Amino acid sequence: MTPGALARALDVRPPTITKTITRLEEQGFVARAASKEDGRQVLVQLTEAGRNVLGVMGKAIAKAEKQALKGLKKKERKQLEKILGKIEGNLVIREDTGEDEQSERD
Repeated sequence: MTPGALARALDVRPPTITKTITRLEEQGFVARAASKEDGRQVLVQLTEAGRNVLGVMGKAIAKAEKQALKGLKKKERKQLEKILGKIEGNLVIREDTGEDEQSERD
């Protein structure tokens, strides 16, 4: 991906993503390369080390999730998912109005 596309996907400003990419590159997790289609464009890609770390992180997240949900029935998990979705919706600022969704319900 281009740094600009990453910034949009992560909803951060371009200078923030540039600093993050630089740090990740210094640690060996990503590499920058010129686009084969447009040599003026820079693409950021995961290195082997970056892919390995993502795999380890994914396993750790899955293990933590399994532990957190241990003992909950399927119905309880669905209820939790629904409640957390509502909480997330309350925290999201709507781009079109600049207001949060909770304001509309009050």
